[in-house]
Amino acid sequence: MKLSKYSMVAALGAFLTLAGCTQNEIEESRAILPEDDEIVLPAAAGEKTITIYADGTWIADVTESWLSLSPTSGTGTMEVVLTVEENATDEAREAKIIVKGSSTLSDVEIAVKQKMDRFRAMDPISVTAAVALKEGDLAKIGGCQVMAITKKGFVVSDGTSNIFVSGSASVKVGDNLTVTGDIAKVNDILGLVLDEAYVSGNAEVAYPEAKDVTGEDAYAPGKVEFVKATASCAGGKLTINGKQSAVIYQPVIDINAINKHDVVLTGYYIGIDSKLAAIAIVSYEDNGATPIVGKPLPFRDNFDWVAPFVQYDKDNGRTTGDSMGDKKTVNYGNAYAIPGFEDMFTGEMGYESMFYSSKTVYVCGGNYLKFSKTNNCNGVRLPAFAIDGKDDLRLSFDWGKNVDDDVKLEVEIEGDGTIDGASKSGVLTPDGDFTWKSETIVINGATAGTRICIRPTTYTGAVATDGKLYRWFLDNVEVVSLAGMKEANIQVEGTENGVITFEGLEPANVNLTVTSDSDFSVNCTASWLHFDVTEGLAGEPTAIVVSCDPSDLSVMRKDVIAIKSGLSEKVIQVVQSAAGQQLDPLISVICSKPTDALLGEGDEFSVAVQANVEYEVAISDEWIKAVEAPATKASVEKSEHSFALDMNISGAPRTGYVRFFNKESNVEAVVVVKQENFVPRVTVTYACGSTIPALPGVASKVVYHVDANIDFTVSADSWIKFPQTSCPKGEYDVTVDIEANPTDQVRTGKATLEFGLGPQEIVVNQYPAGTYYVETFDWVAPYVQQYIDKGKEMGDSMLDNKSYGIGSPYSTISDFDKGMTAAGLESLFTTRKNEAIYPCLGNYMKFSKTDYMNGLRFPALPISGTADLTLTFDWACSNGDKVTLLVSLEGAGTIEGTCEFTPIAGLADSYEWQPQTVTIKGADSTTRVKIAPKDFKDAKVTGAKQRYFLDNIMLK
Repeated sequence: MKLSKYSMVAALGAFLTLAGCTQNEIEESRAILPEDDEIVLPAAAGEKTITIYADGTWIADVTESWLSLSPTSGTGTMEVVLTVEENATDEAREAKIIVKGSSTLSDVEIAVKQKMDRFRAMDPISVTAAVALKEGDLAKIGGCQVMAITKKGFVVSDGTSNIFVSGSASVKVGDNLTVTGDIAKVNDILGLVLDEAYVSGNAEVAYPEAKDVTGEDAYAPGKVEFVKATASCAGGKLTINGKQSAVIYQPVIDINAINKHDVVLTGYYIGIDSKLAAIAIVSYEDNGATPIVGKPLPFRDNFDWVAPFVQYDKDNGRTTGDSMGDKKTVNYGNAYAIPGFEDMFTGEMGYESMFYSSKTVYVCGGNYLKFSKTNNCNGVRLPAFAIDGKDDLRLSFDWGKNVDDDVKLEVEIEGDGTIDGASKSGVLTPDGDFTWKSETIVINGATAGTRICIRPTTYTGAVATDGKLYRWFLDNVEVVSLAGMKEANIQVEGTENGVITFEGLEPANVNLTVTSDSDFSVNCTASWLHFDVTEGLAGEPTAIVVSCDPSDLSVMRKDVIAIKSGLSEKVIQVVQSAAGQQLDPLISVICSKPTDALLGEGDEFSVAVQANVEYEVAISDEWIKAVEAPATKASVEKSEHSFALDMNISGAPRTGYVRFFNKESNVEAVVVVKQENFVPRVTVTYACGSTIPALPGVASKVVYHVDANIDFTVSADSWIKFPQTSCPKGEYDVTVDIEANPTDQVRTGKATLEFGLGPQEIVVNQYPAGTYYVETFDWVAPYVQQYIDKGKEMGDSMLDNKSYGIGSPYSTISDFDKGMTAAGLESLFTTRKNEAIYPCLGNYMKFSKTDYMNGLRFPALPISGTADLTLTFDWACSNGDKVTLLVSLEGAGTIEGTCEFTPIAGLADSYEWQPQTVTIKGADSTTRVKIAPKDFKDAKVTGAKQRYFLDNIMLK
């Protein structure tokens, strides 16, 4: 039936009249929600069922004669069948479905669009004929059957030829189809980009004999073929023939169930996607767990094995340099092009390139590895280890980044194990360009199936498209078992106060003797240092010869030797002087830290001086003090000078210098010292930076966060009890006991902080006696400011009488979850954690959003025994949403009287606070109050709009 506009108005009038007579029997819809705002239909005639959601009686009509619906009226939520005629024109066309309720405010419109048929004049052709077409042709393929389904399309066949259809359609394996679309390159072979698919039936599929392509590295037939291949599964990827990874297009495999297994895949080869062979899998045979021969622990690799591959590069004219040693970028060649490299890297050492197809692994002069290049971001998977059961491991390695590259590393655990017992991954930041950084990470619960991955945080397994560079270097990888490990007593003979010094031109070897009560290893990132022994056994003195390459530099160079034993590490400083007597008179300095922004509260730094002449030291100002002044040397040697700075309370930054000079030779080196002005600071806050709250009237505890750069003392009113009166500088939490308020009035107290620049006061407000809980949400103020500082729109809905589209604070505001925890509040919406809760300008909270509801669980109360309570709070609706708010309890206690609240008449469409009161009997320390929509669900509720605000919660 198709109603005219007149008949629709008349029918609506009849409904309204009927409603006026029998209001208890029929109620016209005040809210109507369509399943979709827009419906797109194919050109062919057909039917489609949609759902109309309504809270009462409704009627519906269509605007065009080629579209009809049934039924055209109903009550509540109902399914409606759309019937559409064939579009035999050359253009797409549109119509509307109009659904009406009791007023124009409840009217909804649904747009219906019907495609035109570009293929109506074409006769269907076979798949065999279609694969003979050229790119850009239109095709209407009939008499074909669906053979395999993938996430990106499906394979159809006519029994002779196959084609991959790219696009989404409601089809299943065995369906007989007619498909239309454009012939185009899909995965580098000709396929069909889908327009429409028409199902005419379903039949059992008969697959041809599969071609075994295992071992065919160059397999690329340029067409869709039915194949089988033996593959191994690791980390969610299938690897064929040890090199080529198969894209898992169809989820017929439970990838977790076959992890670390060998499988025989059967399916359709459908081309190359992102440089990987793509297979639409139809079945597989699980051959069981892949035998893993784990490396014995401890595993240590200083990458000396790359030396012959570096030499091969040089012998063949490649520029293979030492980027980390020379502090510059070098253009390396692909290491996989060097004969034997992959056999050594993967076969012997057990490493895997995470982005294998990019071939971005490089050997470096100095014997270490480089990963990634322009537009390619790569990481390394360490070998499996021979672990019986579970074990805790210690991973250590050295890494550095290329100049200006935007690299942060992430250590990720595949399979069993966590980092420090807390997570599967950890992010590492570099020290600087071409600067080695040493990392040590503890991995708990590792097994024989655990794989440790080291990769940039931006690694995706695909070509990078952001235009940035992620090149990084790796050296000195060590993995040891922590079982039975202890702090070791490491003794080293042969150094001078923990320092080894080499001459520049003719360095003599240094003989060390290392003794430890645990096995030990010796590592160094300097390519100019060498050891004849790199490890030793517990309790056995081990002689180690340290040799050094001659230096042709005009400046001193230095590095460290790390001796690792058990849970301990001993570092030996190594310094090599410049080239020596061939130089002109020389004084050079290296500072232990930058001296352009030293701390105003006092700081220290040291200066390594290299000179081949005697020198004097001059200090510009008395606030710079020499801690020690060693004798100067006439030969090129290193001397160490230490300096300390007084506190700078001058009111402004200041600059001085330390001058090292020789008048006769007219040479000098100057260290400029800049010290920041020191402003003593003691900051006491609550809940991770938020303001200090009003406190309940009963005895309670409050945790204050101290951030101080100077020692201070604290005194307070007698009912505010700090645990100590003398407090050190630093950042820490202090728990303060608050005594119960014996009066029926709000009382104000203060704590006074003293730190040399006059008193600083903290004002504490406490509610009257018997007040168990107060929440005014003043603590959200700094989080709201964070949101505003990021350029986000944040308004005061209750003041401005309008809604603001506030983003989730958990994704945009730092530490908001810590503020919630400190306030003792819990979100009730756990299915999608941290959504549908928003702090508001004006210091209150908003809850719920379209399709999702939320509420709060308040903290347990400091009640001794039992108590009868009165709960008061303010609330308001947002955007006129029809919210019924429910107050409920967990634990002891009952609610007497009203616990459900709806907007006061006249306030449903406005932003005005509504005060409410709830009576609670028999509460105790287990009682938890909850406030949420009455029909709250911890899940998506399509069409739900239950937005509301809360403020000023009090229990007394």
